[in-house]
Amino acid sequence: MTNTTNKQSTGMTRELITKELTRNDNKMLNAFITGHVDEKYFLKKYKTTRQHFYNIVTAIDPDIYEKRKEREKNLYQDLYNQALEGIAFEEILKDKEKKELFTTSSLNEIKVARSNTLRNLKKHGIIEDSKEGKFLLIDKKVKAYTSSIQIGKELERYVKSQHMLLTSIAARYDASYQKVQMLKERIVNEGQPLPKLPKSLIDVIERNIEICKLHRDGQTLKEIGDKYDISDDIVQKILNSYDPYVI
Repeated sequence: MTNTTNKQSTGMTRELITKELTRNDNKMLNAFITGHVDEKYFLKKYKTTRQHFYNIVTAIDPDIYEKRKEREKNLYQDLYNQALEGIAFEEILKDKEKKELFTTSSLNEIKVARSNTLRNLKKHGIIEDSKEGKFLLIDKKVKAYTSSIQIGKELERYVKSQHMLLTSIAARYDASYQKVQMLKERIVNEGQPLPKLPKSLIDVIERNIEICKLHRDGQTLKEIGDKYDISDDIVQKILNSYDPYVI
């Protein structure tokens, strides 16, 4: 009797879950594929097991988990493509679909979200090692690197002319005298203010600083985008990331 009851219960659960997934032109099925609804929702609502849910959903669409995986990979690829443009991680995560890749708790701790992102970028084969993750800049890094590069330009002129006081440079960029002195020593000894950063990343940050200046001079998003072969949307995200820190 118990076995019969269990079979009836299992069958009823299958029927209910199948109906919810497929009604309204597969609305919930598509929500599951896109990640807007996860397994936990169904497991809790129908008090069923992960294996039973897997059997139900794959009976409807045998490729559904591959579709979920492919969509997640595409979102992480787009996230990384934006990171390669030097856009701040927080700015990238303003995109609702990107935000849904993370739990609320990890979003509240941006360093945790960044660490999880690096792990998933490697999982999906988008990057091979964490060194490539240097492009994944949180806002604090964008601010620090933008400041250091701008100060570095001033110091290059200072080293040549010796006319500008380090205290004046520090005041102009709201930086400590110690930081300016340290950057000066790096330029003298190593030829650049941020020797540990890849040149490709420095080039991107310098371009983004220039983009902010061009926009302040009156160039439109389209004009800047055409100049650097990037979309208007990317130009706007660069401005959102860098403009507050460009002097």
